[in-house]
Amino acid sequence: MDKCLLASSIFGFGSIEIEKIVPTSTPEFNDNVPCHTDQTIIKENLFSKKNKKRIIKSIYFSIIIPSTTTITKIEQYKIMSIFNALKIIVILSSILYRWSISLNTYSGQGKPVMFGDYEAQRHWMEITFNLNISDWYSNTSDNNLNYWGLDYPPLTAYHSYLLGHV
Repeated sequence: MDKCLLASSIFGFGSIEIEKIVPTSTPEFNDNVPCHTDQTIIKENLFSKKNKKRIIKSIYFSIIIPSTTTITKIEQYKIMSIFNALKIIVILSSILYRWSISLNTYSGQGKPVMFGDYEAQRHWMEITFNLNISDWYSNTSDNNLNYWGLDYPPLTAYHSYLLGHV
């Protein structure tokens, strides 16, 4: 005998469980349902997203979907193959992107002592870690602003300071 599955609600939250299979002729189920075989009653406990309280104890659906819409093992394999292929594509494209960036020069290449952004970040961390906060943006003997003073906002300087302690 062909069975019919009842559709889940479109609320999108809560837990769904199949409660039982009842014949269409029982008074527990609506006799006007257009399926003349057994039917599955799906019980869904709905919870509010805000306060996690139960809204409705259970819902009995009257929308019937033929059981031929269930996914077969072959279809599941195809779907998983697509997802695995997408994962591989994302990983390979990210590696390709990083590799293509490494082919270019960096900002301070060929300029000794000032070796670009990487050296600047290390220098700024030294400034924030070793100097007083009042000296971070001041030109002192320990902090030559013409060489490599802090040129970013204080919030970023505090972040660099915290990273210096880690």
